[in-house]
Amino acid sequence: MAGVHTGERTHLDAAQTQAVLVGVGAQRSGARIGAVVQARRTVADLAGALAQGCGLDPGRIRVVADPASPAEVTAALSAAAADAVDLLVFWYVGAIVRGAHGEIFLATAGTEGVAGEEGSGGAKGDAARLADTGLGFLEVMAIAAGSRARRVALVIDAYEVGGPQAAARPIGG
Repeated sequence: MAGVHTGERTHLDAAQTQAVLVGVGAQRSGARIGAVVQARRTVADLAGALAQGCGLDPGRIRVVADPASPAEVTAALSAAAADAVDLLVFWYVGAIVRGAHGEIFLATAGTEGVAGEEGSGGAKGDAARLADTGLGFLEVMAIAAGSRARRVALVIDAYEVGGPQAAARPIGG
């Protein structure tokens, strides 16, 4: 059954696996999003573990550190999705911000429009600026879904900050 863990051991085909590891620790000046000081180190350590522990060729691991825009991340993910046959891994370390309708954005180093930032629409934030400068999680899922990889792992290691829709609720809710 696809998507159900049966207890069977599966083996990673390192030659057909691609990984994209994104660490966003730095933020632009004046950002309400706090720095995630260990983000860069976390993805560097993870890249080492995938290479040394799992046998992935370092050329199959794309590390995107402190991307200034969503385009940097989508370019790396799109290339990896096109090349992955066995497993596609996307791992994000940073902050998430909710949009005006509860949608999830992964912050980049240049994310703007977060509630409470100067010039960002006050307590409600600026949904258009957030959508332009944050990476929509639905876009990440769409790129991953378009991969021919047999398996996909999306890992989001993040904290939530206020946005146009800053209501506290779980990511799935």
